[in-house]
Amino acid sequence: MGGRSPSDFYFCESCEAETVLVKAGYGISVLPDLLIPPDPSLIRIPVAGLEPLSFGAYYKTLQGNEMLKSFIRIMKEHFPYAR
Repeated sequence: MGGRSPSDFYFCESCEAETVLVKAGYGISVLPDLLIPPDPSLIRIPVAGLEPLSFGAYYKTLQGNEMLKSFIRIMKEHFPYAR
């Protein structure tokens, strides 16, 4: 982002919005591989030479929040390497 005006960037709230902007020719997107929607018109180009980036979720407590407990359990089952 260095050397560019803030007006050169579009921040999106969803992968779907990002896909629309990329397909419309507004530029490129940098996303974790697991968030890239399956779209044959998009090209994935891995960023070489970088250490893997960590990302996660913050929550205050699981106590009394059964839906959050279930979500965390499901995420651990489907992404066992992300602990």
